[in-house]
Amino acid sequence: MNNKLVLNAESKYLANKQYALLNTGGNSWINISLFDLGITGKKLPDYCAPTACVSWTTGNGFWVTYCHRYDDTTLQVGFNTSLASAFRVTLLFGLIDA
Repeated sequence: MNNKLVLNAESKYLANKQYALLNTGGNSWINISLFDLGITGKKLPDYCAPTACVSWTTGNGFWVTYCHRYDDTTLQVGFNTSLASAFRVTLLFGLIDA
C-alpha cells in the first residue's frame, strides 16, 4: 500500500532472514523452523502471510511456488522441482511473542 509494508494487528515483529541449504533432499519443498533461523521466544501468527524467494542458486529454472505457515514455529517453502545443489532462500514473515 503506497510502497509501504503493512503488518496486521496480530504481528508485533517483522523478520527478514536468509537461509542457505545444500539441497532439497529429493523433495520439492523444505520446512524451515524459527530455531533454524536463530529465532527464539517467538512464534508465527495464525495469519502471517510469509513470502519467500530464491536469492541464490546454481541452477536455472528453480523457483518458489508457495510459502506458508506449517505450524506455530515452522514455515514450509515449496519449489517447482527438487534441487541437488546449494541454494539460498530469503524469507519475510511476521512474528508474535510465544
